[in-house]
Amino acid sequence: MFDPIAVQKHDLEYKIHLQAALSPHKTIQNVKKIEEDGWCNETIFLASGFDIKSIPNPIIHKILAKINLLHNGLIILLGNHKATVLVPPLPIMSSESFHGFQSQTIQELFQTRPTFAVVLIRLGNYAVGVIKGHKLISSKTGSRLVKNRHKKGGSSQRRFERGRERQIRELFDKVCAISKTIFLPYEDEIDYIFFGGDRHVISNFHIRCPSVKKFDLINRQLPVHRPGLKALQSIEKEIWKTHLIEFIESENTLEENNA
Repeated sequence: MFDPIAVQKHDLEYKIHLQAALSPHKTIQNVKKIEEDGWCNETIFLASGFDIKSIPNPIIHKILAKINLLHNGLIILLGNHKATVLVPPLPIMSSESFHGFQSQTIQELFQTRPTFAVVLIRLGNYAVGVIKGHKLISSKTGSRLVKNRHKKGGSSQRRFERGRERQIRELFDKVCAISKTIFLPYEDEIDYIFFGGDRHVISNFHIRCPSVKKFDLINRQLPVHRPGLKALQSIEKEIWKTHLIEFIESENTLEENNA
């Protein structure tokens, strides 16, 4: 359970100063830099699914009001006149609060080697794989015809839509069967499953293929324009991205960076 450090009265307004999407290497670099600078005097871990009502610190409430990436929990670093938030790529399992900076604990979060199941899907294309130890160890990619929407009205449109719905079901059933085949040899090792592609398509695929829910689903959709082997081979970079958000007390313009 979250055990907050004693809270003093705060009526400060925190503004976003910087946002960046970082690789694990860049994340650890930033963590080491914060440690060297020595400004952090409190480290707070908020677990995935944390209850905001259990947090009495008003500063944290102000910070959380400006963040919409809460699915995996947060790491909040508080110091004099500033704060840094790390949105981790994987769920934080427990909520804790510490005096000072917990550099080693943070770094350990980004040095684990979990096994991922991945399903990338858009209408017409799919890619399914297993990533273990930063390597794609099993995969299957392919395509299946799904016609574009019919713009004309009348009975011909209804026939077309019925045909299109059948094609979508066939695509989902094919991807579902392939997923079972690819994941089965590793199902005792898979820690999390990620989905990427079209949000609406993924949502409907979950309904058609409920068996994929046996794995711990990361509620974050990976941006994939065209599912295929190339996308699958590069998707781990996206999986491991950490979002860094810096807050300061004074007015500042928003900057956006990607690393």
